[in-house]
Amino acid sequence: MVPNQTFRSALNGFHRADVVNYIEMLNNRHMTELEQLRNQLEAAQARVQELEAAQENREQPQEKLPTPLDELEAYRRAERTERQAQERAKLICTQANEVLGDVTARAEAVSTQIEELAEALADQLEKYRQTVLSTKDTFRTSAEALAAMQPKD
Repeated sequence: MVPNQTFRSALNGFHRADVVNYIEMLNNRHMTELEQLRNQLEAAQARVQELEAAQENREQPQEKLPTPLDELEAYRRAERTERQAQERAKLICTQANEVLGDVTARAEAVSTQIEELAEALADQLEKYRQTVLSTKDTFRTSAEALAAMQPKD
């Protein structure tokens, strides 16, 4: 339903902007109604498909129900799989412990080597310090001896 629209009149007809706005309003309303009708159509089509699928399922024979023997076999397979997973987990833990033990032993060996090298370095530094002190004393003694040998004025 189109509302009564009054257009302002100009000397030779209607104002163009009024007419364009009116046409756009009608177009927008039409598009909204069209979208609503499309949504309703899609919903109806989806419902028809659901009903058709339900009808087909009702007409098809029921699937074979599992027998107790099938269920027992499935239970046994599940137990076997779980047991195998536990065995694999134990094996992985054992291997991880072996690797950790090996790495720990190597770290201890490296630590011992570092301590030995640090001690050797400390010894070498102490010897170097003693040498420097001894050299300094030798230079001082030599300087004193030279000073004593110089003639006095």
